[in-house]
Amino acid sequence: MKFSFFLLAVLIFTGTTHSQPQFDQLNTDSLKLILANAPDDTSKVNTALLLHDKYRLSDFPQAAQYAQTAYELSKKIKWDKGIGLSANNHAVALSLTGKGDEAVPLLHESIRHAGLAGDTSTVANCYMTLGNIEYDKTNYSEALPFYFKCLETYQSIRNYAGMSSALIWIGIIYQYAQEDYTQAINTYNEAMIYADMGKANLNKGYIASNLATIYYNQEQYDSAITYYQKGLEIKMKYKDSRGIANGYNNIGNCYFDMKRYPEALELYNRSLEIRKELFDSTGIATSFVNIGKTHAEMGNYHPAIDLMTQSLEIAGRIGYKEAIQESYLRISELEESNKNYQAALDNYKRYKELSDVIFNTSREEIISDLKTKYETDKKEQQIVLQGVEIAEQKAQNQRNLALIVGLVVVITLLTVILLLLRSRTRKKHALLVKEGQIKLRETQIEAAISSQESERSRFAKDLHDGFGQMISILNLNLKSLESENRDRHLVFEESAKVLEEMYQELKGICFNLMPQTLIKSGISAAIQEFAARVNTTGKVALETDFFGLEDRLTEVQEISLYRITQEWVNNILKYSDADRVSIQITKDQEEITLMIEDNGSGFDPEALISGKGNGWRNMNSRANLIKGELELDTTPGMKGNTLIVNAPVGAEIPEPETPLIA
Repeated sequence: MKFSFFLLAVLIFTGTTHSQPQFDQLNTDSLKLILANAPDDTSKVNTALLLHDKYRLSDFPQAAQYAQTAYELSKKIKWDKGIGLSANNHAVALSLTGKGDEAVPLLHESIRHAGLAGDTSTVANCYMTLGNIEYDKTNYSEALPFYFKCLETYQSIRNYAGMSSALIWIGIIYQYAQEDYTQAINTYNEAMIYADMGKANLNKGYIASNLATIYYNQEQYDSAITYYQKGLEIKMKYKDSRGIANGYNNIGNCYFDMKRYPEALELYNRSLEIRKELFDSTGIATSFVNIGKTHAEMGNYHPAIDLMTQSLEIAGRIGYKEAIQESYLRISELEESNKNYQAALDNYKRYKELSDVIFNTSREEIISDLKTKYETDKKEQQIVLQGVEIAEQKAQNQRNLALIVGLVVVITLLTVILLLLRSRTRKKHALLVKEGQIKLRETQIEAAISSQESERSRFAKDLHDGFGQMISILNLNLKSLESENRDRHLVFEESAKVLEEMYQELKGICFNLMPQTLIKSGISAAIQEFAARVNTTGKVALETDFFGLEDRLTEVQEISLYRITQEWVNNILKYSDADRVSIQITKDQEEITLMIEDNGSGFDPEALISGKGNGWRNMNSRANLIKGELELDTTPGMKGNTLIVNAPVGAEIPEPETPLIA
């Protein structure tokens, strides 16, 4: 569900502070005591505002309570600045708990009183919150003018942190409403520059998350996860609970699209827990939809329907159109899969009606029109200013000429600095991507080397323990021929037996190293021979099934699939309580699929993936070698495990740099 990526908190750092410096280090209990014993209402207002700031990232209802206290006290003493600050803070807290309509009158009151007090930062923040309220309702055409107004207001006082915040939201509109990724990226880069200038480090976390979303929309999930995690680290540092919840949700979306449903479900549930603690109605509705769709993909019909219904109830109450739309669509698909065709049709009609309401006007036309109006206003202002400058130039030509030259020099220097900063940002991004590629390659090489060293040690041990003993026995038999009392015929028979055992031992080692059947007859014959060897142990019954393998695969594909099969079956024999194993390989015109199923107990896949052993890394390396994907379906406490490898038939697979051994 793409809209869930953009549910950012209005708590993006703007550089505004309401607290008194000497109280910044006090904890909440101390501040509550000060509030109760403050000598006058002005002190109480300041303390209540400081308590709001302490709770604003982690407890929205508490933040709203102290903002309301400050608001009521400010009105009592008719303090314009206090009314402006507290009304804005109260409105922000209300909007974050899904009460945007209640917040709007407070924001307009805040703009009026903050303007009278000359508190421009609070006025700008009010415009941003008004934009966020419209954004959460998917009213993008109403949201964008507020964001531009916010940007202009912050520009008037050179509040770089605030300018960065406004640009982030404008970039989100370009990214989501218009899907203009180039314009969005340029806007985020500009926001990053102002975040540096204004020391708004939390904003960098949101910029990283938004860039991750662009990678997500382009299905570059690994890059998206990397940027989401980078943003998540920054938000955790600042204890931004809503941002943390959004981070878990976004990474969960990546895993969902990668069909790694258990991992997605875990992250969605983490996000939901935080959103419930925050009373974040918009986020809760989103989480219910995401958890519901994951259950649907996992075949859990009833939980999925229940979750979608809960999302509809919450989203309908707060006017969250996209969650309503998504819920109707998902319920329609679920009802259809359960053959409830009338219910499926009714819900699809509701989805379509709402879709028409949301997108009844071209998004590009809306954004283009608003942008044109904004640029026109700017040009008109510039024309007026130019007229004033011309009039002044007529009266004071020399002074104004020097001033214009100075301004040109300053603008040129600023332009050069901005271009250099933008170039540095691009280079840093390219370097991060390159470092990630190098690290991935180093991990693959390390896994291959470790695997080879392990196998060399095992082969050396097999040769030493098996052949060493047999050669010693053969040597003793041959030396016994020096004795005249020794029966030469008996010595010959015993030596022949030893040689036969050595031959069988050598065949076993050669089979483990590289089965001749695989080289001569292909993957089907090799796996059948491997299955026969496993079945002789009597520990499990191993079945094989092949389809579409009339023609042989490439050498690298056959070796990789064989080694993955060998590694996974050996794991089953060592650690699982399974007594039945099935190996299937199918090939069509586009894809080769290896599927290994067993009836053993399920386990935590994370324990295997993050374990110290090389088995899982080796299998991943071999899957990557044939451009394949490795999937594991297992659930703790449930019977049955499935390993699947999907690889394209015609992928351009490079020759291995090192010999392919087990």
